[in-house]
Amino acid sequence: MLVEAEGHTVFEHYYHSSLSTSRDVDSGGIALAEGRLGSVDQTLAELLPTYASSMKPGIAATSLRQVLTATAGFAGDTGSAGGDFAASDDWTRAILDGTARPAGEAFGHSDGGAHLLSAILVQATGQSVLSYARAKLFDPLGIKTRPSVERLPAGPDISLYKKAAFAWPLDPQGRQLGWALLKLRPRDMAKLGMLYLNEGRWHGKQVVPAAWVRQSTVNQLGSVPTRSASGDGYGYLWWTGNADGDPEYLAYGFAGQMIEVIPRRHLVIVVSTELELDDPDGFGVRAGQLRYLAESVIAPVFRR
Repeated sequence: MLVEAEGHTVFEHYYHSSLSTSRDVDSGGIALAEGRLGSVDQTLAELLPTYASSMKPGIAATSLRQVLTATAGFAGDTGSAGGDFAASDDWTRAILDGTARPAGEAFGHSDGGAHLLSAILVQATGQSVLSYARAKLFDPLGIKTRPSVERLPAGPDISLYKKAAFAWPLDPQGRQLGWALLKLRPRDMAKLGMLYLNEGRWHGKQVVPAAWVRQSTVNQLGSVPTRSASGDGYGYLWWTGNADGDPEYLAYGFAGQMIEVIPRRHLVIVVSTELELDDPDGFGVRAGQLRYLAESVIAPVFRR
């Protein structure tokens, strides 16, 4: 657990681990600013042209905005009913061909929808997501990503993944996973939180456009309802809500991975929780428990 207040680390503690321990952060704007993507209103048919001919009309017309806000209607978590795209030899095609609700009608977290963002970035930039992220995000923030493990953690490769300091596995088409298994240290997670707290600036340099940070971290759902233990609203891949009376936004990953930012208190809270891939139900912390810790225990200490 790490707590950053006013740009200083005020609490950092590792339970049965160390500062060098990295973990799967699960679930986690630059391309738009560079003109690689036109706008968040582009459709999947425009963004993924090699798949466009086989898309159903409703899928083809789904916008990037709807994918980013989890209102695209795709099935839920991988392995769930209608959502096991990972059993296919082309995950992107399986996601696009899978069952889906009409876009824009309801909020629903979707591993498949998140993975489409990886395919979209590869199409837009002409390079792997890791290569692009290194140049535009990881290297500028001093997040070490070399060497990297990119094999899926299955069978004997689970051990390889566990030992890796950094990992971001690939799907069968060689695209980084869009929803899970990115492995970072808690201090790296804190850097991402501080980057957003500072509206995309890092050591005086604008790394992520400030406008994108602002748009990403406010509720974008309009009249579409959502309320869960992870947050009360949803921006572009960030949950939104209130902490001890002040606006907050947070990234929450399965089993207790969290980056929470409370801008008015200049506060970033990071939690990295052990998740055993061999028995994912046997470990972890629930989202509601993390929010209680952050919003009812930590945040009041820094009340202005």
